Amino acid sequence: MVSSLVAATVRVCLRAWFSRQFFNLSYRCRIWVCGSTSRYVHDVARPYRDAWFGWNAELGEKQKDREMRKNFDKCFEMLLAHEGGFVNHPEDPGGATNLGVTKRTLQGYLGRHVSMDEMRNLTPEDVKPIYRKNYADAVCFDDLPAGLDWAMLDWAVNSGSGRAAKALQKIVGAKQDGAIGPKTLQAVANYETEETIGKLHDSRQKFYEGLSHFKTFGRGWTRRNKETLEQATSML
Repeated sequence: MVSSLVAATVRVCLRAWFSRQFFNLSYRCRIWVCGSTSRYVHDVARPYRDAWFGWNAELGEKQKDREMRKNFDKCFEMLLAHEGGFVNHPEDPGGATNLGVTKRTLQGYLGRHVSMDEMRNLTPEDVKPIYRKNYADAVCFDDLPAGLDWAMLDWAVNSGSGRAAKALQKIVGAKQDGAIGPKTLQAVANYETEETIGKLHDSRQKFYEGLSHFKTFGRGWTRRNKETLEQATSML
């Protein structure tokens, strides 16, 4: 009976401790919990200690996820500012586009035909999952340093994730296969982020200037590339 009473007392004290109510206990109880070094107390405390550190690790992961989502949300807003609304320019090889998503991309994502009315009526909520899956995830957005993540996302949306990925791999000396993985990310980590962002801007501009449609769309592409550089640098 005495051992059961002791065990119950230890559990109550330790629960209070790990729930940040330790200092609400009586002075004598605090001294006993802190000062006791017996094996029995250690064994009783172990599950609470493990739960405490497990809870902290889980909390850290949740905090990281929230920060990633917050950064993606911010970049998504900047992306929509770059892309604008519905356009269907006859010389644009992408065809009908709304909020930066082409008709072909939307059809591929939905797996069905999309009418022009559907294209015109797209909302940010409609296209956000597409940007996340087709572009952000494709360039490992969440694993890139702040600033570089935005520079890569904007170019991926504008010219394709494979092209942006290969440009980054060339800059950091990784294999240029268009698929960003652990080796590319390690190579990225070995370079100064600001320098990488600057070189990515230069590669992007060079690519634009080599396109046959640069005469028609070059001014807009150049402005967008410059804005992306400034925004990415401000995020460092």
